[in-house]
Amino acid sequence: RCGPQGDIVFVLDVSGSVGYYNFKRMINFVKYSVTKFVVNRYHVQFGLVTFGTIVSSEFYLNSYSNVWSILNALSRVRYMDGETNTAGALKYLRTSSFSYMHGKETD
Repeated sequence: RCGPQGDIVFVLDVSGSVGYYNFKRMINFVKYSVTKFVVNRYHVQFGLVTFGTIVSSEFYLNSYSNVWSILNALSRVRYMDGETNTAGALKYLRTSSFSYMHGKETD
């Protein structure tokens, strides 16, 4: 391996306290960030967890292997409203997102 390496999972609050406008700003920030890296399993992988009342993985580290497919997936993420469940999101991140089953490559 050469160049930057890493596993990056963004965690986005899609609850009612954020609002739709700020949700779109967060998605645009993630899109911009993704374009700054070489994306593949040997360099940088991205995942996305969203949380409101429900915590869910929009995609795992091993779901996409190039920038364009990640940007396409980000365009499909929806604002959900609901309650804020930060603790649930952090627990999900720790127990599921950074697992070898979901594509963890680096330590």
